[in-house]
Amino acid sequence: MKRVSSLLVMALCLITINLKAQSQIKDYFVGKWEVVTEGIPSGYGSGKMLLDIARKDGKLEGVLTDPETKAEIKIVKISEKENQITLYLDSEYGEVEFLMVKVDDNNVRGDVMNMFDIKGKRVESK
Repeated sequence: MKRVSSLLVMALCLITINLKAQSQIKDYFVGKWEVVTEGIPSGYGSGKMLLDIARKDGKLEGVLTDPETKAEIKIVKISEKENQITLYLDSEYGEVEFLMVKVDDNNVRGDVMNMFDIKGKRVESK
């Protein structure tokens, strides 16, 4: 009986650890990010944006902010896959796709419309 109880306790611990690890992976992109777009033509801004992503009602949502002008661009939709997300933005030129791929715990890489590379790093909470 002791052996069965020990096995049940161990199984419950493993299930709890696994669920916690899965939720951490699922919410990797939640938080604040400093994202830099490389190679954009002059006259289109600095290429540096602040990205704030939150999970509400099970879905990711977010906003991009230009740190110089404080102008905000609402993200229309976010598509999730394992270790990557695609942000969809409406612009005067149509829909813009913004891909972010996990590099490590605090860094991402990706591209905008398969044209401009991006690098991003997590902004530490103060």
